[in-house]
Amino acid sequence: MSYHSLRIEAFATSTTVEELEAPWVRPQTVSNLAEYAFSYGPFQLATWAKSRLLPVHYVDNSWIRVPVDQHELARFLSEELHVPTFLAIRVRESAPLGRLIVIEAEEY
Repeated sequence: MSYHSLRIEAFATSTTVEELEAPWVRPQTVSNLAEYAFSYGPFQLATWAKSRLLPVHYVDNSWIRVPVDQHELARFLSEELHVPTFLAIRVRESAPLGRLIVIEAEEY
């Protein structure tokens, strides 16, 4: 049986590529999107990110992190997950300013 997770995370702006790809680096969770995780996993997130020319950082072959700005986060929530507007606004407003915002998906 597989388990899935989908989260919006906040990393320090000084986070390096090596840290984005390290499993032991645990950022601050901005939003846990568990209800969407089973239908939107690492493969779907990677496909979306590549279509937007966004970098995809592989922690392993089934765990990825995609850095986004506020605009891309909004598009992801509304266009990909079809998150209700009120929830999308709450997630975006929860993202701390001055931090690196990352969408993280994992299947384990």
